[in-house]
Amino acid sequence: MPGTCKPKSTAKVGYDKYLRFIWPLLAILFVLICGFVAAGAAWT
Repeated sequence: MPGTCKPKSTAKVGYDKYLRFIWPLLAILFVLICGFVAAGAAWT
């Protein structure tokens, strides 16, 4: 992801802190989406 796409509000916060906060959230969302896709595939 290019640096230009990053909002200016996150520029004040360290990128490592921002990533540390957002990474578990993305991981949980990824697991949930995979679970729903697997459940949908199992039902068909």
